[in-house]
Amino acid sequence: MARRAAAHEWEKLRELRLRALSDAPEAFASTLAESAARSADEWRERFLPRAGSVNVVEVDDDGSFVGIASGFADDESPEVVYLVGMFVVPERRGRGLGRRLVGAVESGFRPTGTSRSLPDRPEITVVELVKEL
Repeated sequence: MARRAAAHEWEKLRELRLRALSDAPEAFASTLAESAARSADEWRERFLPRAGSVNVVEVDDDGSFVGIASGFADDESPEVVYLVGMFVVPERRGRGLGRRLVGAVESGFRPTGTSRSLPDRPEITVVELVKEL
């Protein structure tokens, strides 16, 4: 079951993020090298709970983190929420985990029909979603 990640789980979250960057480097705005160079304090800060943001994880029965999705509300327009990343470990793909993770972040959001490419990574398309509050 997908659940909100806790700040004290930052080491498992870091491992999963680094695995995601290694597995699918083209899917993320940061690189494996940049992320691997971050300090423990930077990783702790990254996963601190904040109003308007969420990190959702899927955890196996043995406690392994097998998927993550992240989203945050726009500071200027809190009704706009961005799904900024999603990853499922290769051996668990095809079982609906990605759909469950994204669903946990996007609950109630709908596409606006607006999309754009990332300026520094034109092969990545950003799709805008909105949620009525």
